[in-house]
Amino acid sequence: ELFQPPLQGLLILLIFIWSMLGTGLYIQAMTYPLVLENTTDISLFEQYWFLMYAAFAEIPGIALAMMIVDHPSFGRRLSIAFFIAMSIIASAITIVCLAIGGLWPIHLANMLLRFTVTVPYELMYVYVSEMLPTSHRNQGLSFGNGTTKLMGVLVPLILFPTIAYNPSIPFFVLIATSSLGLVFLLWLGKEPTEFLQDVVSQTAELEKQRAAEQSPLLKTEKAVV
Repeated sequence: ELFQPPLQGLLILLIFIWSMLGTGLYIQAMTYPLVLENTTDISLFEQYWFLMYAAFAEIPGIALAMMIVDHPSFGRRLSIAFFIAMSIIASAITIVCLAIGGLWPIHLANMLLRFTVTVPYELMYVYVSEMLPTSHRNQGLSFGNGTTKLMGVLVPLILFPTIAYNPSIPFFVLIATSSLGLVFLLWLGKEPTEFLQDVVSQTAELEKQRAAEQSPLLKTEKAVV
């Protein structure tokens, strides 16, 4: 049933969005150590601490996400979309800092990028679990999370040939993948309901209700006087 309507199309979209966000996360995590090694002359011990500082940047991002994800003005989908947009901006800033050069501009830009790129990926755990019925939630989460890990295997195939040529190229790829995730998330246009579905039949009924709300009202014939 997981790969049959009404879950089939929904699951494919959710996995695609999650995979695009996972690609961005893995690009940042794998590229920054190579950037430190190839564009600076600091010691390995100093590189280690700069990587630790970048990892600590996730903490305020997660804290901010916890505050806004349940806010009625944001919700799940808009919270994810907000952080994706911020990660695109942070990627552009990182590219500019790489062009300018200097250890601290590059480091601060990567901290900002780590701050923003981690949150939407982590929020997808909540979004995906609430979009799927209870009967298939664990299966959907396992399949989706496994697919994102596959992107982590493919990312080095992109990184190693390109970063030796230009260290900014992976961040352009990050902008592209995050933009795709943002576009399809907004196109999906669905927010989890207040009450979670338990079985597939409830999901099918919910999809019918959403389709009815989005369809124009049927024209009624004028009454004959």
